[in-house]
Amino acid sequence: MRPSIFLTFDCEDFINDRSIFALRRVLQLLNNYNLKGLFFITGLLAEKIRSYPDIIELLEKQEIGYHSSSHSVRPTLIEYADVENFEQAYQLTLKRETSHVDPITGNLGGRGGVLAVKDLFPAKRLGAFRAPGFCWSPPILQAMRDLGMKYDFSTNLSSSLISFKGITFYPLPMNEIITKATPSSFFSLSKIKINSFLAVLYTHPDYFVNSVHWDSVYYHGNPSVLKRVDPRSQIEIKSMFRKWELIIKYLSSLCEKNLVEVTPKFKNGVQVDLDINKIACEYQHSMKWLRRFEYKPRYILNHFYEFFLKR
Repeated sequence: MRPSIFLTFDCEDFINDRSIFALRRVLQLLNNYNLKGLFFITGLLAEKIRSYPDIIELLEKQEIGYHSSSHSVRPTLIEYADVENFEQAYQLTLKRETSHVDPITGNLGGRGGVLAVKDLFPAKRLGAFRAPGFCWSPPILQAMRDLGMKYDFSTNLSSSLISFKGITFYPLPMNEIITKATPSSFFSLSKIKINSFLAVLYTHPDYFVNSVHWDSVYYHGNPSVLKRVDPRSQIEIKSMFRKWELIIKYLSSLCEKNLVEVTPKFKNGVQVDLDINKIACEYQHSMKWLRRFEYKPRYILNHFYEFFLKR
């Protein structure tokens, strides 16, 4: 059996137009090398790219996943689901993740979220989810499952495929392949992993063109206006894309030699039970993203225990 490499992308920047250029270029290069990726798209970005038919056409050749309604608009998905009652958190998630979120106020208004992504790609079955910042809670994943997404790419629960309560958990990605690895170190890492059954790689198209995180404007609350971040220099942008092309060229050569399979069909994992220590460690790991938002969870750990330990 050939090893599987999932090439995944978090697509979320709806503020800076240059990120649309980056997404288009990433897609064009994948298309040129006949490679398929898994693109996790937020509801707000889906609403924006409706007016870019060429990008939609390129995305239709790829696998599509869901990346929350609005990513970093406050309250984030963890903040709004941080209520004492598990069922209430689940219902709040269903409501928010099927609604348009105002990017200034955070208020809900009409159809959006996962429905916006599904509307953009009516012929595709939306089956995968990744939480922003790999920051998740069980009521959120349970809601995603019931909205049709039974494959989660957010957790650090296992280095292999595992399943629990109708959700298959894929392993946590390795380092950001564009910003945290040189082409040479990536190639070495890929060769080491070639004998492994499964590896998940990821990047953000907006990292190619933005000098800082696009969502930094939300760290201290919702802004009064949507502020753009500074771009990278043209030299940096060209270097990033050269690096990216080397990476996908290398992956393409592995595919041609029948050594790996890139972004294959989803599979179900092995049913497992987790002990209380593993659950607590995963909770701590998943909450790291909230530090940038200066938010301290109140009830999320109880949700973890309720989901994994109660029958």
